[in-house]
Amino acid sequence: MAINKTGKSESMLSNNPDKADKTGFLHGARVIFKKVRAILYNYANKDGVAATNDDGSEVQAPGLMVTYSIKGTDATQDQFYANGPSGQRVPTANGHGFKAAPGAKVGSSLVEGSNAYLLCASLKGAGFPAEQFTGDYSVFEGVVADMIAQPLGQSKRALAEGAQRRTIPVVANIVSMPGGETTEDEAEEGDEEEEAPAAKPVKKAKPAPVEEEEEEEEVEEEEEEAEEPSDALTETAQEYVATVLDSKKYRGKSLDLDTLAKEVLILSRTDKDRKKIVALVQDPAFHADAPWTYSKKSKTISADTE
Repeated sequence: MAINKTGKSESMLSNNPDKADKTGFLHGARVIFKKVRAILYNYANKDGVAATNDDGSEVQAPGLMVTYSIKGTDATQDQFYANGPSGQRVPTANGHGFKAAPGAKVGSSLVEGSNAYLLCASLKGAGFPAEQFTGDYSVFEGVVADMIAQPLGQSKRALAEGAQRRTIPVVANIVSMPGGETTEDEAEEGDEEEEAPAAKPVKKAKPAPVEEEEEEEEVEEEEEEAEEPSDALTETAQEYVATVLDSKKYRGKSLDLDTLAKEVLILSRTDKDRKKIVALVQDPAFHADAPWTYSKKSKTISADTE
């Protein structure tokens, strides 16, 4: 109950961020991988009409359908991760993996750069054991992870014409492995996650704190020899920054460049130009003509509001 300016009492909704209504998107959510299956998927248009090929047959796009259970709620969410063109890979009988389609010559279950590839790369980068990437996607079931929105490539023309910025949820951090094994990061948090029992830590190739320090040192060295960034690199960096500014954590807030760099470092985990992008977002000159507000005095950025 609150008192407004007229002196009357009225009910007021909570503004506690921890109790915010969920949007349905997984950015910033802690989830459990409940089910992971290889499927053939048909994209329907806004009217629900299935997409068709030139010969009139329905499109059958290979990909992963992941069912997530969102921690702290009773909600689940299905997310499809496309995996290359149709006619190349088809699901195995049990749906645990892919095999080559009849007549197709493919050497891998994954297509580099696909959404399914981005998900698997994020899991591997977050510490999922490399030896378990044997082609069976059901091994991810039971993983507890923190998710983050990964921007997808989009042309300048599409953005200029008002196309919605596209993202896909990928893993930022693995909280616990199937069977309850915790990562080193989670073990250090103590009892913060009640459902994660004490167990032998799963070793990462590079613990996150060390990796960030090394990345930042390398970024500083590269700044001294930096060349003029390409338009494509600038556009990609702007997409990462826009995603950070639009996240629940920073929406409507000012953000210093060091914090921004750390968020982009996590967000660009699978990007081949990761170091260049992080170096770019730390450069005040990059923010001069960007579609957000940059304060030279405080060296912070904030989203423009109308």
